[in-house]
Amino acid sequence: MADYFTNFSLVIKLANETEQAYALDLAHKASLAQQGDELPADFPKDLVDMVEDWQFETDADNSGTTQGLWLHSMYGGVDAVCVFIQHLLQKFDPMSYVTFEWSHD
Repeated sequence: MADYFTNFSLVIKLANETEQAYALDLAHKASLAQQGDELPADFPKDLVDMVEDWQFETDADNSGTTQGLWLHSMYGGVDAVCVFIQHLLQKFDPMSYVTFEWSHD
């Protein structure tokens, strides 16, 4: 049986440490929920349905002069990462956009 992977890796910039902390906290809560923990009551409703597909990692990216997130996976989760990014853009920068590509290997 062959192994197939869905790979992606992207960095999104955020305006400050507060936005970065918010995003990292959401990702951590979603990751815990995927492992069986309960989602907190204040978890954003638009992300609840995506927890099952939350198969990507979220790390802080402080490599430049601004804060950001490094979102990456080799196991999929493209739909979940798109909804997560959309949530962050709507909350912090509704006039911005993000593009990225992924591969099915």
